Amino acid sequence: WGWGMADFDTTFSNRFYNSFLDRGDGVDLDTLAAVAQGVSGAVLQLVAPAGALGVNATRVRDTVADLEACLVKESPGFSCDLVQSLVSVPGGNIARYVGVMSSLPDAEGIAGQEGKSPYALFLYNWMASRTAESGGSGARCDGDRRCPSGEVCVGWRPAAREDPKGRCLRTNTAYVPAWPKQLRYDARTYTWAVDADEDDPKDPLWAESFWPVGVPSLTLFLKGNDDVPVFIAGLATVAVSFIVSEALRRAYTVRVKSF
Repeated sequence: WGWGMADFDTTFSNRFYNSFLDRGDGVDLDTLAAVAQGVSGAVLQLVAPAGALGVNATRVRDTVADLEACLVKESPGFSCDLVQSLVSVPGGNIARYVGVMSSLPDAEGIAGQEGKSPYALFLYNWMASRTAESGGSGARCDGDRRCPSGEVCVGWRPAAREDPKGRCLRTNTAYVPAWPKQLRYDARTYTWAVDADEDDPKDPLWAESFWPVGVPSLTLFLKGNDDVPVFIAGLATVAVSFIVSEALRRAYTVRVKSF
């Protein structure tokens, strides 16, 4: 099955779209809220009997407004209270660059802080907090205190000065890294490679190289043997210059005394 959404009433126009000058001024909050409400209603019809659950339009709009202020607007951006209450990330305007996946965390790291951009880290914590089920332990958690099986640590803020620990919540929210089938990851050497058997020109692959610190590098080597003649010539030039300047100084002194 499939579904599609379209809005033929207005035309979206933003000449700064997807550029660093796109500051969210062209985003229509009412349109976003209407789309979110429509998607919520469609999902509820699939998972619940007709009329059993309804969409609260006011709460949907309030949620969209909160996310717009944090994820779209330049101010407050990631300095908003919603983000800062869940994750430890720098404030200000959020960078939407996808980043580079240099390595894959282990099973515990996938559910933690490792390997996630600030954007993904916030969304993961926010969705986990909103979809948490009752019956969780609610235990405090951080990098050393892990959650029981079936729970994830939500709201752990390592850089926070006050109350940095998170709480263990029971939720089905999962973080699943995905990449093209042509790529293979070697956990022993922490390297990526292209699988020639899976590589197909019809399925183009785009990847960005990740260069560790110091790679590439440039080293300069000075050859001492070839510089000896140059050094001697330099000394000779200095000596001749000194002799000539001294001779001129004496000649000028004698001529001055003659007057």
